[in-house]
Amino acid sequence: MFDSFQIWLGQMMLNDIFVGGIALGSIGIVMAAARIFAMMVDRLVSRRAWVRLTIDNRSAAYRHLCLWMETNRVLTGVKHVRATDNEWSNGTIDYAPAPGRHWFVMGGRLCYLRREIDEKSRVGGASRQRPMETLEVGMLFGGLSVIQDWIAEGAHIAATRDRRGPMLHVFKEGHWDDVGEIPRRSIASVIDEDHRANRVLDDMRWFYNASEWYSARGVPWRRGYLFHGPPGTGKSSLIRALASELDLDIAALDISRRNLTDEDLREGLMSAPCRCLISIEDVDAVFTGRDAGDRRYGISFSGLLNASMGWDPKKGGLWS
Repeated sequence: MFDSFQIWLGQMMLNDIFVGGIALGSIGIVMAAARIFAMMVDRLVSRRAWVRLTIDNRSAAYRHLCLWMETNRVLTGVKHVRATDNEWSNGTIDYAPAPGRHWFVMGGRLCYLRREIDEKSRVGGASRQRPMETLEVGMLFGGLSVIQDWIAEGAHIAATRDRRGPMLHVFKEGHWDDVGEIPRRSIASVIDEDHRANRVLDDMRWFYNASEWYSARGVPWRRGYLFHGPPGTGKSSLIRALASELDLDIAALDISRRNLTDEDLREGLMSAPCRCLISIEDVDAVFTGRDAGDRRYGISFSGLLNASMGWDPKKGGLWS
């Protein structure tokens, strides 16, 4: 049988069509193998040569990166743009790079920005729903610290820009949502007795300059204030005035939500935006049914105490 196969193969080798088919097949196999090898080399080089950072518009870093790019005009050569609803850089431009990859050079290194928009996924509050946007920044032969410096510079730009008032952040579904700016309010516009509002403001100013005082005495550098009173008595107005006077933002967290757990509260306080007054609303909800052991809400009393000991003191704190 083997001899018959050799005879048949010898006859077929005299056929030009058969020989040509074998040659074409061999070339195809070699090209496919070369392509796979090239893809493996490209992936290896890409992982080692490129540093990448991905963020989405639920993060404050997204806005800070956009502000940095706008200020440094790194994408002025972009040819493909998309009309935007002014979310790209807080209303200062009307157009933004379209979805896709855009190349630029910064610091002598080749970089790119890839923008993706998911129209099906929505972020933001009920009154400001917008599509989920993702930015990926890459740098050839660079370091992650360089991209992080860009974001830090953008954060500084955001902090030094003239604003109408404090930025409001609301904690929902495991992340802090940037709701927008709220009008500034002077502490003099708050009606109180015995200048209590000014006394709180003076105490807060002392606190932010007293880190060494706390450290020398081995005391945790933390500060909290409990505002109480019926609805409409000015608790939220006072918080807005304090944030305006201290040039801070407001991070609002409502612990009366039934689906909020102790772990959610801890993570929310730990991940709160920097330079914010953390306004924990409806603290009295934690005490509902505590003695009877029939707590109606997700946050426990012990969970509130433990979480309040773990947040960053630079972010402040106000309970109402």
